[in-house]
Amino acid sequence: MAREAKDQTLEFDFRILKPSGETRWVSHSCTPIYGDEGQWLGRRESNHDITERRKAEARIAHMAHHDGLTNLPNRELYQDRLRQALEQSQPGNKRVAVLCVDLDLFKNVNDSFGHPMGDRLLKMVAERLRSEVRGSNLVARLGGDEFAILLDRTDATAAQQTMTRLRELSPNAWSWGISQVREGDTIESMFDRADQKLYAVKRGRG
Repeated sequence: MAREAKDQTLEFDFRILKPSGETRWVSHSCTPIYGDEGQWLGRRESNHDITERRKAEARIAHMAHHDGLTNLPNRELYQDRLRQALEQSQPGNKRVAVLCVDLDLFKNVNDSFGHPMGDRLLKMVAERLRSEVRGSNLVARLGGDEFAILLDRTDATAAQQTMTRLRELSPNAWSWGISQVREGDTIESMFDRADQKLYAVKRGRG
């Protein structure tokens, strides 16, 4: 009588790239079969197409780390990327900067024209920032009308130039604060300095 050794089953997933360019995912399992006296008789193999499951998992992972309205990275993903940048910047290679962005009078837009118009404005701002920020840099929506930009492998002069260029795109539409990495910086300390500078700009306009 043959028996399957379930405890020895080998399972793995692999990807198939079809000539059309379509990608399919397959789950493969292989279980050895032994006879009554322990002799190996063969194996039982099976393949299952799990492409739709993989797509669903990818969508869920994307939703967990991206803003639903603008499709930009959210606060969690931004902080994770900033944490990685800070770890790689130590010691000595201090080429990381945080730019915090806050839309001016956004509440007035919502109150005067409604939330659909406010959502359209947020999408427009997200697309504008994304189109202007390239390379290893990252644009994120932190929530509400708050955005942030991570400038990685950028020195202080280049970071200031980037902020100036972005600010000049629409000088009266948003306020900016920038924080260049310092020795011993954390995510919180960099955000605190950027926020302090941002609100100083807002008070100056007030």
